[in-house]
Amino acid sequence: MENKVISETSNTEMVTIPRAEYEDLKAQNQWLLEQLRVVKSKQFGSSSEKASEEVYGQLSLLFNEAEVYAEASEKAEEPAIEVRSHTRQRKSGKARDILPENAKVVEETHTLSEEERICPECGEVMQPIGTEVQEKIQIIPAQIILHRDIYVTYACQNCKENNISTPILETPKEPTLIPGSYASAEAVAHFGVQKLSMGSPLYRQEQEWNRQGFMISRQTMSNWLIRCSDDWMTPVYDELHKQLLEHDLLHADETELQVLHEEGKDAKSRSYMWLYRTSGDAEHPTAQAVTPSIPLCCTNMRLHAGKNTRVPSWLDSKGICRQTDTPATTR
Repeated sequence: MENKVISETSNTEMVTIPRAEYEDLKAQNQWLLEQLRVVKSKQFGSSSEKASEEVYGQLSLLFNEAEVYAEASEKAEEPAIEVRSHTRQRKSGKARDILPENAKVVEETHTLSEEERICPECGEVMQPIGTEVQEKIQIIPAQIILHRDIYVTYACQNCKENNISTPILETPKEPTLIPGSYASAEAVAHFGVQKLSMGSPLYRQEQEWNRQGFMISRQTMSNWLIRCSDDWMTPVYDELHKQLLEHDLLHADETELQVLHEEGKDAKSRSYMWLYRTSGDAEHPTAQAVTPSIPLCCTNMRLHAGKNTRVPSWLDSKGICRQTDTPATTR
């Protein structure tokens, strides 16, 4: 194969290289440029890149959600679904099949009056011979109820009439969710589920409730969630923490987060959260998320940032690991 020569000139000198070496350098340069593009895309591009078809599908769900799901249901023609060692028949499509077992059922029987049941042939009253059932699902939006607890106070009228010291008896009051607040467990639970499970931020919930005439603010909902988390969820969290520390083997998963307004850190800096859970041999599976401010540790092993480091440690009354040279006398 004939080896051709390529001449390249610059301002100061001329370099002559074989074509094979030139093509190799050109390929390497193209590869490096491609790698640079990938790095820039990961660093400055969107956090989740998707193929154009997937993007189109997302847009279809945004504007034509009903049509997309209707088309998908028409394509499902399989009469049965194979599940391991048995065959599960497809659901019949009845309303009862897609509802939970404890769903409330309201039955309404529609009848005809006696005048409407007169037989056109002989004039006798027709008698029921059967029924036809039609089912429909009704969705009742969230209802706002003002629950008013009235506690009665009692006094002895006989003692009062005879000028004797009158004893007074008060009905014991039930403890409130937040002292001095009109918050209820049902309301706070609804706000929390909508925000944490359904991904609806508090400002959207505020707008939705305001449209219904319930003029609650996002600040109030936020205060309720934070207060209930401190008063009611922290003891549960601490108990889960203690149960995790009783196991010798834990599984961990690290997640990077971006935290706004974090003290001492820039908004663009990386923060971390670790999710720990018990192994498959645990009698009662337990999982817990922790932050660097509360490291998770066992009696003699600290699991931190994905590294196992054995350190002498003991657990305080709250189940938090305290590193020390001498273990505590009681745990």
